[in-house]
Amino acid sequence: MKYDKHICFLPVMILLTGLVGGCGKGVVSVAGDSYEMKIVIEGYLKAGMPVSGIHVSRNFPLDQSLRDLPLLPDPSRTEVTLIDMESGQSVQLTFHQPDNPEDRWFHNYYWEYTGTGFGIQCGRTYRMEVAAVFDGTSLFAAAETTVPSREFGVRHVNHDTLQYREYNNKGEMACFIVEFDRAPGCDFYLACIRALDNRVENFIYDNPFAEYSEQDVADDLTDLTFESEVLVNMSLEGGVSRMHLLWNNFRFYHDYEIVMMAGDKNYKDFYMTYDNVQEMDGNYHEPRFHLEGDGIGVFGSVVTDTVHVFVKK
Repeated sequence: MKYDKHICFLPVMILLTGLVGGCGKGVVSVAGDSYEMKIVIEGYLKAGMPVSGIHVSRNFPLDQSLRDLPLLPDPSRTEVTLIDMESGQSVQLTFHQPDNPEDRWFHNYYWEYTGTGFGIQCGRTYRMEVAAVFDGTSLFAAAETTVPSREFGVRHVNHDTLQYREYNNKGEMACFIVEFDRAPGCDFYLACIRALDNRVENFIYDNPFAEYSEQDVADDLTDLTFESEVLVNMSLEGGVSRMHLLWNNFRFYHDYEIVMMAGDKNYKDFYMTYDNVQEMDGNYHEPRFHLEGDGIGVFGSVVTDTVHVFVKK
């Protein structure tokens, strides 16, 4: 098994709308007077890794065409500041724009720290402040995150290799089980599972979960490549836990990268609520953001550890 210290996030677009209304009927209001301009933030700090991939944009009215509305702020009128709350050190992030026209999709425009002497450390609290101007309106948003403890890490994976839906000598179906040390104070753990050899011919067509044709796989290749498992409300004490990775997470034969994460409260609350915004009675509510001022979205932090496994025919 190979252990690395890098990260892989599931693709999550947060082009969040303004205000949604309705009373018990699941009705979305698109009236202009219900819209409030907000800064949209999607950013994660990773312990021991450079600060990069901080996305800053704006929300938009539901009744307005995105072709007519610039979502990204003017970099010359935007400041993104990152502050180490323990040392007081403050740095400015710079805007990254891809040179290749083929790479010019939303997630390749981001803010990053290109200097030296500022690192993300476990257990420390960081504050990000964003000031931007959209359509002549000045907006400000801020958030703080405390990076989980460095005590988190993978101890062991029970198998390097398994045959797809293999049975053991007791007649029980085997699965990959990741054993890890918990981070004290953290109760949210996520496994991001990525197929590294996601060719159409490697897809597991003989599976009990869903029927796919080769064209289906080709059309949905990105979505099929990434899966995840999550453990929440774990003990806040240090100790050892195990995560079972079920077979519905493995859609291709061959190599997999499994990035285990301990996430802070900001990441946990956003992850658990961003795609579940309608209550049983039909009313809508916002995800849990933890941002101050004119901001929506997420600013969180994680500690990661990575292992590799193999699924054979």
